[in-house]
Amino acid sequence: MNKLVFPLFALVIIASGIFTLNSSFKVNPDQDEKAVQNPMQTLLKNSCYDCHGAGSKNEDALESLNFETYNDLGKVKKITTLKEMAEVVEKRDMPPKKYLSKKPHAELTDEQVKAFIIWANTEIKTLIDN
Repeated sequence: MNKLVFPLFALVIIASGIFTLNSSFKVNPDQDEKAVQNPMQTLLKNSCYDCHGAGSKNEDALESLNFETYNDLGKVKKITTLKEMAEVVEKRDMPPKKYLSKKPHAELTDEQVKAFIIWANTEIKTLIDN
C-alpha cells in the first residue's frame, strides 16, 4: 500500500497542473525562466523540444510537429495534432529510443505518459467545446 502512495500522489499533482491549463495553450520553450512552469511545460521542454522546437535541425521531426508554429494551427489541425501526440506517447514511440540512448533523462515515466494523455484529451475537449 505504501508503495502506491508516492506514485498516486505524483499523478494527482501532475493531473492538477494539467487541469489548470486553459484553452489558449502556448508552447513556448523560450519562456522567461522566472515564470512558473506547469508540469506539462516541463515535460515538453525535457522530452520534446530538442527535436520539435526552436533550434532543431531535425527536419523530419519539425515537419511532423513544430511547437514554434503550433499556435498558428487551426482548431481542427490542433485537435488532430493532439490526438497524434497522445497516440505516439502512449505507444512509447516518442521520445524515440534513438534519442533516449543519448538523453535518457528524457524518457517518460508511466505516470508522465498517463498525465500527458489526460492533458492532450483535456486540450482536445476544450478545443471542441469552444
